[in-house]
Amino acid sequence: MLRNICIDRWQAMRMHDEVSELPTDNIVVDSPPDIERREADECLEKFLAGLPEQHCRVMQMRMNGCSFEEIESVTGLSSVNIRVIISRIRKKFRQYYINKE
Repeated sequence: MLRNICIDRWQAMRMHDEVSELPTDNIVVDSPPDIERREADECLEKFLAGLPEQHCRVMQMRMNGCSFEEIESVTGLSSVNIRVIISRIRKKFRQYYINKE
């Protein structure tokens, strides 16, 4: 929804040619997908901050490309337990993200 609002405002500014009136020396314009990605990253960071430390560590390691074996060796958790934790975190994040919008 926020993405659509931003796009609508950007198009309205373009139609009224207000963009050309602004100084462009130090302006950095994010494209709509970049904005959406940044907002999703911020949402994920807030969500992860609310998780127990061990769950947060497991999820961050997995998102950084660590294998289940690597996570197992660092955390001491079993591979099955890691998979369950990740599955539950993903499910909770979906609900968190849906309720946020």
